[in-house]
Amino acid sequence: MLNVSLKSHYALLALSYLAQLKNANLVQLSDIATAHDIPTKYLEQVLSVLRQGGFIQSLRGAKGGYQLLKDPTEIIVRDVFETVLGDTQIESKIKDSVLEPFWIQLIADSSQLLNYSLDEFMIKWYSSNRLSYTI
Repeated sequence: MLNVSLKSHYALLALSYLAQLKNANLVQLSDIATAHDIPTKYLEQVLSVLRQGGFIQSLRGAKGGYQLLKDPTEIIVRDVFETVLGDTQIESKIKDSVLEPFWIQLIADSSQLLNYSLDEFMIKWYSSNRLSYTI
């Protein structure tokens, strides 16, 4: 069952930040953490999961950092959530109710949002005064 957590929230913020800086060589963990006020230790855990999921790569050392492994058009929000949360199944157990059409629409809309690519997500939902994003 889909549970939107801080972990998934931070994952989308980090990936969006890296996408904005896709022409940069490597982005420091501290830069991502500062840009979005994410606790560094927690961000390390999130980035580790994203690295294991094949979304980013990292390089250790003084000149190390993180960068996207894929183009933002190839990263799907559902895949990020599945990597971070393990499941994105959305369902309603409400049947035979006057509100059943509402729940059906909510599920359909949620599924559509989860199918956004990272670049579509950024254009529609991610706004930042720090940098501008262009495709």
